[in-house]
Amino acid sequence: MQRRSSLILLVACAAGQAHSQSNDLFSLSLAELMNIEVVTASKKKENYLDAPSVITVISSQEIEAFGARHIKDILQRATNLFLFDSGTFMATGVSMPAGATQHLNNHVLYLINGRPMRESQNGGVHTDINLLLPVELIERIEIIRGPGSVLYGSNAFSGTINFITRKSNESYVASAATQIESNGYRKLGAGFGASSENSNINVYANTLDESGQKLSVVDERMTSDSRAQNLQGDSIFIDAQYHGLKLMVMSSEITTPIFSGAFVWQNDSDIKTQRRYFDLGYDLSFNDNWSASINLTYNKSQRFIYATDTVRESEFLSDGYLYEATVFGEISESLNLVSGFVIDHVQGDLYGRGGKYKTIRKSAYAQIDYQFLESSKLIGKRAIKQCA
Repeated sequence: MQRRSSLILLVACAAGQAHSQSNDLFSLSLAELMNIEVVTASKKKENYLDAPSVITVISSQEIEAFGARHIKDILQRATNLFLFDSGTFMATGVSMPAGATQHLNNHVLYLINGRPMRESQNGGVHTDINLLLPVELIERIEIIRGPGSVLYGSNAFSGTINFITRKSNESYVASAATQIESNGYRKLGAGFGASSENSNINVYANTLDESGQKLSVVDERMTSDSRAQNLQGDSIFIDAQYHGLKLMVMSSEITTPIFSGAFVWQNDSDIKTQRRYFDLGYDLSFNDNWSASINLTYNKSQRFIYATDTVRESEFLSDGYLYEATVFGEISESLNLVSGFVIDHVQGDLYGRGGKYKTIRKSAYAQIDYQFLESSKLIGKRAIKQCA
């Protein structure tokens, strides 16, 4: 077992009144723990015990206590969830009970603040999110086990993971951090946040460089060789809100090793993955019982496999826009409705390998719940989808 050493340096300065950590789960009573609110199961705030799903909530306090370096560290500790590397994609495979174990994560949908992050070509290459999304900005992670495709569409086949970011509660705060570990691991990050009565912004950028642990194996052709599992990446994440207007932006790039096709040393190469993501949304409140949310989400993922003597250079691109409108309403004291409409423009290119695709998917969904007893609720869901 290899021993890992770690050095972490954190510098922070803040102006404005500090707020108490009232959301610290370790300080809550049993009654308060039973009243924790979640948002992922029904796309709206509800009591943890009333949510129509099997849910695990990982708080920022748990993340800090464990000392996680990245999202991969956090998810690897979650119950009944398996996140792994493969010869093709590093830190991408995610499996839940009854889910397939494969290179790609196309059965568990990733959300950031409730908005989907998916790439249409393979369904889910999340190396950059698992290794570069700053854990310093995470308020909590909600893990839903079981199908969620009625409300969230494709990829939410066996589960949904929602990364909910912190909102700055100080007039101004800035931070910088560096982390140095064994195997040449170096991570640098810096960010700032600001808030006022009706606005909030958080910005965080980081860079990662790791020479990696040395891999020495005999391949399928009985050839023995070795290679350091090096990786380099950088990202920037922006989360801003002004009154009901919301904006999220993530730009990332990461290069990792790849063994394309069969695991033979001749197929050893590097793959670079780029992500450009933004979500622009607006929340409307009609009265105390009815509200709506309108979103435009853009996902672009581009991958390059570098040429070697036996591996030809390849390029893959997927991008698309998703327009979504959702209505939340309380029909009566015991009857609630969530309904929405989605237009999803999906397109991509395989470049050197040939082939393009483009399609428009339209869907409508609804969920209604009826609380007929204090401890019992009936829930009905329905989705109608059309592709063109």
